Amino acid sequence: MLLICGRTVRSDIVELDGPVQSQYGQLIKTNLDLGTPRAAVLIALFFKNSRLHVLLTRRSEKLRTAPGEVSFPGGKRDASDEDDVATALREAEEEVGLLPSDVRVLCQLPPLYSLHSMTVSPVVGFVPNNCLESLTINKSEVEEVFTVPLEMFLSKEFHHGNFTNWVGRFRYIHFFQRGRKNPLPTIFGLTAYLCICVASIVYDRDPDFKMEATFDRKDLEQGFVIAYSILSLQLKMDVYRKQRMAMSEVLVPHMSKL
Repeated sequence: MLLICGRTVRSDIVELDGPVQSQYGQLIKTNLDLGTPRAAVLIALFFKNSRLHVLLTRRSEKLRTAPGEVSFPGGKRDASDEDDVATALREAEEEVGLLPSDVRVLCQLPPLYSLHSMTVSPVVGFVPNNCLESLTINKSEVEEVFTVPLEMFLSKEFHHGNFTNWVGRFRYIHFFQRGRKNPLPTIFGLTAYLCICVASIVYDRDPDFKMEATFDRKDLEQGFVIAYSILSLQLKMDVYRKQRMAMSEVLVPHMSKL
């Protein structure tokens, strides 16, 4: 463990020389498919004023999907992308001018399913501490770039959460908002959840607030996989249910004539 500004940080994460080998690496490589568009995001970490920060963007108000929302640099996977890491690095360069050569990839977490019907693969990496000085914002996609101390996502001071009805199922959504003295765009949803997960790994402690049942700091990846598997099963059941209903609509009129 390292002590940075009075805070304990995992040295094996901060001083890493190569990619973290995930015990679910093979699962990630199989390109798990929910039958939805794939995307990847870059969770870029760096030190600012001796504190570990995460780089975030606020999406352009002109975009059709999630305009004005806070997100990581990232986007949909292109056919030319070799893998999800390539997608995250390409999108980060296109959106904010972050060069792939400046990103030291740490690991790729198992994919999650977003409220916008995307299968999202998170890629975690370190970027130069002075990266903000060389960024070039693509205004057609990004309204602004800002950074937040990673440890904020473990504090209940700026956190609140509530359940929302999504596709007929209730989901617990995390929100982070700062007051008037240091205002920030509201960080919520999948972006907030991933920030919580990465902060828990780096600082090796649980958040100060209640988390979902699948959240387990000692094995976050397993929690990702469990949540993904449950959702995959639910979506497949929905597909089968719709197929049965469609077949009934076609067959019932004919059966009544027999």
